[in-house]
Amino acid sequence: MRVTDAFDLVGGVAAALRDRSAAWAFLDRFAREWAPVLPADRGPGWDAPVMDAASARLGVPLPAALREGYALLGAREDLTGELAALLVPPNLLRVHDGVGAGDDAGVLVFHPEENSALGVRVADLGQDDPPVVEGGEQDGWRPYLDRLSAAFLDIVLWQWLTDWPDAHHDVLLAPDDPGLDALTAHCTPLALAHPGGRYHLAAADTLLCTAGPRVVLAAARTAAGLAAARALLPGTWQQAPPTG
Repeated sequence: MRVTDAFDLVGGVAAALRDRSAAWAFLDRFAREWAPVLPADRGPGWDAPVMDAASARLGVPLPAALREGYALLGAREDLTGELAALLVPPNLLRVHDGVGAGDDAGVLVFHPEENSALGVRVADLGQDDPPVVEGGEQDGWRPYLDRLSAAFLDIVLWQWLTDWPDAHHDVLLAPDDPGLDALTAHCTPLALAHPGGRYHLAAADTLLCTAGPRVVLAAARTAAGLAAARALLPGTWQQAPPTG
């Protein structure tokens, strides 16, 4: 894939959910085109010796997808969560105790969200691209996404949508169904469903995601893109400039 090729975000997400190598190619391209930084601002990533040391310390294998995702995204903390270091550094990875049926062997947590962590069951660590669970030691663990590489995709898209500093952000409150109907009618759904919502693309540069009943989060690469999304979707936009 050449940088000069048109970046097909919708098709790229669909391919990424079918093939792990396509997931990494998509995330690399997304980072370069939607979230560019200067080379000097990139971190070193986490290479094989670092991950080998973590595996030896824990006494469990680390899936290929985890190693590959850490190698790619370890250099981009801005895309994995600045406030909570949403990718656990390899030297701090640990197995959390399981709660409930099927959780006895515990869960390797790699993404400690404030309200709900993400991890892989120890029983699944031998798979190259294992399923991911969410939850915690207190409330137990629930299925999240069926591929670890898909979870990395979700982490990056959600971080860009909610926190990327160079994007233009807004929140749509759609008290009536027409706002959500317009989202379905005029925006292209992505194959990736964020648990509790689904990603959509408006035009070519505005990412949206439903985030609860009649709530839509939006982020655009340009002010014009966000303005177009506001014009397209009826409802109350929280950051829209006053009219009249």
